Amino acid sequence: MRVSPPATWPSGWPTDYSRSGILTFGPIPSTRLSGALVAILLLAMPLHLNGRDATGRDIPSPAEVRAVHQQEAAAKMAALQRHRLLKVPPGDPAQRFYDARYYRLDLRLDPAGPSLSGKVQVRGTALVDGLSLVVLDLLGNMVVDSVSGDAGGFTHSADLLHVPLSQPVDSGGDFTFEVSYHGQPIGGLGFTTHGDDSPVIWSLSEPYSARAWWPCKDTPGDKADSVDIILTVPIGLTAASNGTLRATTDNDDGTVTFYWHEKYPITTYLVSVAATDYAVETDWFHYGQSDSLLVEYYAYPENSSAARAGLPQCLDMLGYFHRIFGPYPFLGEKYGVAQFPPGGGMEHQTISSQGHFGEVLTVHELAHQWWGDKITNAVWGDIWLNEGFASYAEALYFEYKYDRDYYRDYMNGMDRPFPYALFVDDTTAVGRIFHFTVYDRVPGWCICSGMLWGIPPFSRFCWPIPMIPGSPTATPPPPGFRICARPWPIPPWTGSSTPGYTRWAGRCTRSSGALRKWTVARRWSSPFTSPRQR
Repeated sequence: MRVSPPATWPSGWPTDYSRSGILTFGPIPSTRLSGALVAILLLAMPLHLNGRDATGRDIPSPAEVRAVHQQEAAAKMAALQRHRLLKVPPGDPAQRFYDARYYRLDLRLDPAGPSLSGKVQVRGTALVDGLSLVVLDLLGNMVVDSVSGDAGGFTHSADLLHVPLSQPVDSGGDFTFEVSYHGQPIGGLGFTTHGDDSPVIWSLSEPYSARAWWPCKDTPGDKADSVDIILTVPIGLTAASNGTLRATTDNDDGTVTFYWHEKYPITTYLVSVAATDYAVETDWFHYGQSDSLLVEYYAYPENSSAARAGLPQCLDMLGYFHRIFGPYPFLGEKYGVAQFPPGGGMEHQTISSQGHFGEVLTVHELAHQWWGDKITNAVWGDIWLNEGFASYAEALYFEYKYDRDYYRDYMNGMDRPFPYALFVDDTTAVGRIFHFTVYDRVPGWCICSGMLWGIPPFSRFCWPIPMIPGSPTATPPPPGFRICARPWPIPPWTGSSTPGYTRWAGRCTRSSGALRKWTVARRWSSPFTSPRQR
């Protein structure tokens, strides 16, 4: 699946597709949108609730919220740092000539090496007539042994795998080939230990590191319609991955194979590997009288009690988001959390990887299933669409769980001076792409975007809206002002200072299910103290 720009834009909106964060809708439905020491300390630090409200309940403090965001960012920045040290070039422009439709990863993972060997089947569709070459991303640390199927050979250089097709394929035609390869991953896939030296195999591919361990079209803007992940590991280990577990096979050679199938569209950086001697805790999220979703926690045995205690919290979070964002996007499969070495989290589709089972981290990663996995940025400059919506979802959940005053404190805790614009103009900078700006500056933007889209729960709130960039004064919209409700986000702020707010609240009215009008009601003193319209 691939992103296409819209045929027309609303008046006054930018036409620069690469900077606009376009929403496109797939058929499933699945949607996508176009300090080293500090990092080490954050990755290693477990976080606990350290605040109490007036009734004595443990609640997340502002310091914990910021630390969780920093932990997740540190883990992802570490992956980006490894990528940057390799000086990997951008993907080949020829990749836009085909649509990646399906991957089948059949991998043997040896923690003793450590090493990886296996095969990846690639199925795609030509988007131009006479397609004769398919270009995949694969770093030079991996060795390609052969390419079979609709392939007339291959060359692997400059971290790109060029596969000439045996016959040209016209637009709409399909091709399939299989890449056999082996090597020692130097990014994206990690081998380490926990507890009493039990091996752990884990992935964190965001943003550019899927190509470090498997051949693929490594861009968030092209989702495969489905993926099979077949993982062979030493016996005694349990391998978790995306989607549904179809089979477990003892190979009678000291290894066991886990066959996972992801039937929903998925982008490359969300493909997951998590394997160790997991203790598995399970429960069910009952979203209907006769309908349930399997919820699984894969924990290190020494942390199984924390996983067991965290499961009821996760079920409560699922119930809330299921109501306000719409059904959990992958109801035909599962939701899981797999513990991994980094201290933060990674929102792998249907199976988040987390360093611990703390409340703030869990709610953030779960929200990513809607904002990041079902809806995915098409370009890394728009990563704020993932992280900012997940941060805002935290605030919504804690308002539901605690109260409106806590929600306001939570939102104001994220409101501070920001050195950058929302759009990441340098996606090679380690400290930029996952800077706290994309986590904590965005929630107010999410409020405005939700109003424009008419998306629950955003359209059920009444909020001040940011002033239009370049506007000389922050004036409220006039009565009857019509807001475009088409499913495209408005452009992100481009300045580095915090944008002005109108500080006006109002009443939202809808027509045909979408927000149509803003009516000025009264002035408020803070950007985050507007009342909820019940």
